[in-house]
Amino acid sequence: MRRARLRSRAHARRARELSTARRAAAVPREAPPQSLVVFGGLAIAGFVATCAAYQAGALSLRPASALVLAALGAYVWVVVTFARED
Repeated sequence: MRRARLRSRAHARRARELSTARRAAAVPREAPPQSLVVFGGLAIAGFVATCAAYQAGALSLRPASALVLAALGAYVWVVVTFARED
């Protein structure tokens, strides 16, 4: 009997914690600053343009890979910067 009561208390506590976590997750976040959105979009566009140029034969592998890494690095920087602002 006592075990069942302890188990039901633990279950109720977990349910409350989960409910609180869901409510906290439902709070709308602020939109990212416009400069980050633009810079992130440019990074993605640079990545796509570099891949397209490589596929078309306009770039060899070494400069294409350097540009792709630069674009991905810029995008990661945008994501990390936005995450820190929270």
